[in-house]
Amino acid sequence: MDGIAKPVIAIVDDDRRVRESLESLIESAGFTARVFSLAEDFLQGGLMAGTSCLITDVRMPGMGGLDLQRRVRLERPELPVIFITGHHEDEVERCALAQGAAFFIYKPFDAGELLGAIMAANSERAKLAGKSKKPVLLKIAPDLSFRQIDSVLQVIAEFGLNGIVATNTTLARPDSFANCPEAGGLSGRPLQRRATQIIRYISGATAGKLPIIGVGGIHDAESAGEKMDAGATLVQVYTGMIYGGPFFAHELAVALAERQRR
Repeated sequence: MDGIAKPVIAIVDDDRRVRESLESLIESAGFTARVFSLAEDFLQGGLMAGTSCLITDVRMPGMGGLDLQRRVRLERPELPVIFITGHHEDEVERCALAQGAAFFIYKPFDAGELLGAIMAANSERAKLAGKSKKPVLLKIAPDLSFRQIDSVLQVIAEFGLNGIVATNTTLARPDSFANCPEAGGLSGRPLQRRATQIIRYISGATAGKLPIIGVGGIHDAESAGEKMDAGATLVQVYTGMIYGGPFFAHELAVALAERQRR
């Protein structure tokens, strides 16, 4: 997975909380997020050529969203631009759409609405370029309840996402980690059981039709096989490779291939 170039989504918004929220959402959906507080920073950052979609606020210090769109159109007329704003101004919306904006979304909005806009913009851009769209998979946390996972699956179905990655790191502190004072996500073996449970649930809920990349606690062929048996289409390793070394992925692939031949 990490060897595949992910679409880059640029986010320009002067509100730090909005930037952080959108960055988290975009990254969880399998994109690479690049955030900027000013339009000028984006234009001078040298990333426009590699950007797949631009999300921008309308009102910002310095250059506003409409002027940014005009500048982008001069260099990358095919680049999808999605506006997000908390100000209802019909004339601004008409102007943005007339200049080629892909979507104009009002705050507050839900994650599904924005992901749907990004997916649609991604598909349209690929179609115009005569290419197939890059697959987009949503990555979820192991801390979600099954009811919350059902809601995630509805979003995936509604907006045509290509699969799911289960699971990310956990904020929980199970077993011997209960008294651990450090903050942040926990990865590795503590995730193994919960990640497998979620994979099995998703596979059953989707009748095995949704591609699942299994992640969490994979440290040998047996734990990888556990994910495959639960319904994973592929497996992804992080912590296991840190402790297993650079040849861990190859050893795991060979062991899984041998396991399938039995």
